[in-house]
Amino acid sequence: MFIFMIISNGTEVIIKPYREKDTEEIVWLIHRNFMEVNVKD
Repeated sequence: MFIFMIISNGTEVIIKPYREKDTEEIVWLIHRNFMEVNVKD
């Protein structure tokens, strides 16, 4: 099962259940967010 959304800027987002094999990619995504987005604030 997954959730499909289209956000206000037209971007399509698919939310899937957590799978342990995705852990490393999730950690990198969070790290990249802090380094690229939050550093500007």
